[in-house]
Amino acid sequence: MLAVAVTGALLALGASYRDQLGELTASYTPSAHPAPPPVATNAPTVVKLGVPAPEPIEGAIDARRIAVVGGDTIRIEGQSFRLIGFDTPSTGLSARCAAERDKAVQATQRLRDIVAAAGGMKFQRVACPCEPGSEGTLRCNDALPCGVLSISGRDISDILISEGVARPYVCSRTKCPPKQSWC
Repeated sequence: MLAVAVTGALLALGASYRDQLGELTASYTPSAHPAPPPVATNAPTVVKLGVPAPEPIEGAIDARRIAVVGGDTIRIEGQSFRLIGFDTPSTGLSARCAAERDKAVQATQRLRDIVAAAGGMKFQRVACPCEPGSEGTLRCNDALPCGVLSISGRDISDILISEGVARPYVCSRTKCPPKQSWC
């Protein structure tokens, strides 16, 4: 019984409230009620001036911008590139034998040493030797863009090949020959 009385009182109160709200909204006009003035705060004003443009990846490049990923792969500011003109042994699970993994470690370390000590380094992005329309996909160079790294005018491929940690690997415009085993 008490629940019925409370429910009835709440319904009556709700109806009364709706009536008052209807009267208020019917009498409201925007011009009669201007917006309140802005509130002053001690919060700092943030002005976005923009982000400076990154240095171009192509051309003269500082060694600190290059991370060596493998014997023929580098990363420049987060973007990986496959260096062309040579082949180095594969690492990890891609290696076909322990000897290939060992040679891969040597090639990678040698490229790291060269990059760390180099002055006069230049990088140039070049088209990958893939079927037309496949560059940037897994069908072409594991989706990596291609590039050429040179040190004091000498292509890094020539240096690594002459030291025996890489082999020449020359492709046509749209296709590469089968790779030779390192095992």
